Amino acid sequence: MLLYTANKMAKPNAKVALKLLKQADDLIATMKPDKEQAKLLLTAATLYCLVKSDRGFEIMESLVPRF
Repeated sequence: MLLYTANKMAKPNAKVALKLLKQADDLIATMKPDKEQAKLLLTAATLYCLVKSDRGFEIMESLVPRF
């Protein structure tokens, strides 16, 4: 739900989207490292890039060794 809302807020209000992404990022980090977590991380990384945050690239760099 956080990622969905962040996606909807990305264009009209990037600050709110970043706050939602941070919350989602924290929750995703508590998940066991599996396929579902990787999928959510990819989604979060894409959304971070949409709001022009370097965090998206950081997430992608951390995922490369897993793939």
